[in-house]
Amino acid sequence: MSRTKFQICFLLILGIAVSACGAASGSPTNSPETSLPPTWTDSAPSPEPALTIQETPTPEIAAPGESTLEPTIETSGDGGSTPESTIDSSGAGGPTFEPTLQASGTRPPPAGTSSGPRCDDSQFVEDVTIPDGTIVKPGEEFKKTWRFKNTGVCGWTTKYAIGYAYGAVLHGTETKLTKSVAPGVTVDVTVKFTAPMINCWYGSWWRLKNERGDYFGDFVYVSVITSNGMENGTPYPTLCVG
Repeated sequence: MSRTKFQICFLLILGIAVSACGAASGSPTNSPETSLPPTWTDSAPSPEPALTIQETPTPEIAAPGESTLEPTIETSGDGGSTPESTIDSSGAGGPTFEPTLQASGTRPPPAGTSSGPRCDDSQFVEDVTIPDGTIVKPGEEFKKTWRFKNTGVCGWTTKYAIGYAYGAVLHGTETKLTKSVAPGVTVDVTVKFTAPMINCWYGSWWRLKNERGDYFGDFVYVSVITSNGMENGTPYPTLCVG
């Protein structure tokens, strides 16, 4: 082979080798500069979970003057008048209360009483002695007797008594019953009195009481006029307390 042909073949081989190397270096598929790490992804990051906040509804408050409360209060009983009153409890523009009061047509029972049967109760039946307005002498002793009926459901014992309530004492004292009295039975009760020395009209009120000292039942009284015979029996219009 001539020298010229040898040079040509060498150049051809060299060119092919250079082309092969250039082709190999042009494929950067495994190059560390272009390859992504194993855990890396080029997709868009996932959005963070949304937080849900539940709001408590705020109660609506009516503006002043928009609402009117009208409570109605009624008491037991029939009939009666219905007075009305308006009370502004919150100042100008505030809610207005208009209570309606129903008056009772009947009076309530006294405190400590009931509509049912009572244990201790009595009814005055009649005056047995010393009618009302009897004229007695100053300093004269006399006995007043009343008749009672036991209208309660409990029996009266000899620990029950008749005691002074008010008015002129007339030297009378608390007096025990002389016998037991069953419900529905009547009994006469007597108290000893002494007429005052001053000429006047006197009244003394008395009432039965149980063994605890509690008064019960009807009030009774004795009414006398003291006179020494100088006034011709003329009644005195003034009630004296002595």
